[in-house]
Amino acid sequence: MRPPKTTIAIGLWISLPGLSPLKTKGMSANAEVRRTANTPPISAKGRLTSTMPDIGCGGGANIARLLQRTFQGTVTGIDFSPVSVRKSTKVNAKAIQEGRCKVLEGNVANLPFADGSFDVVTAFETIYFWPDIEHCFNEVKRVLKPGGQFVIVNESDGSGAMDAKWESMIEGMHTYTPEEIRLHLTNVGFRDLNITVNEEKRWLCATARK
Repeated sequence: MRPPKTTIAIGLWISLPGLSPLKTKGMSANAEVRRTANTPPISAKGRLTSTMPDIGCGGGANIARLLQRTFQGTVTGIDFSPVSVRKSTKVNAKAIQEGRCKVLEGNVANLPFADGSFDVVTAFETIYFWPDIEHCFNEVKRVLKPGGQFVIVNESDGSGAMDAKWESMIEGMHTYTPEEIRLHLTNVGFRDLNITVNEEKRWLCATARK
């Protein structure tokens, strides 16, 4: 019998829970993800049996890595930037031609997905830039299936001197503390919150369920 399919929305700079880390900018926090997040179903060959939107796909390198790990699955890249969409489309042109991949221009504040579409949504190194964080969290909650999991990974927990410096340089950026993340997730109705911080590196991983 074939393993059940699960549907996962994958954020920028990621590794999938339960699989070996992808060689991306966010991989330093991957251990936190694998330790705190449930493992999605995988095939006997260790590949995901999933349909996966990559939210904040950037230049498309993660789409290519995810495509290498899919089994009976497709990957859809989503990014707010038209430049990133063009780059991702070029990088993954072969997979797009084969019907295994799509790249869309999209906004986390208005995700182009139906309600209850996904088992897992992840956000790696990206919520710093989300406008109206509770509205965006509500959008994530909307597209999750009942009981679906939201995974946030940041490489800063909002306590470092450099956080304030970056915020002063980049308009609209905010580095969230664990307490802020917990508050905003709770306010929009997420449950089973679990937030861990690597005290040495200040990496943060938060998981929550719809």
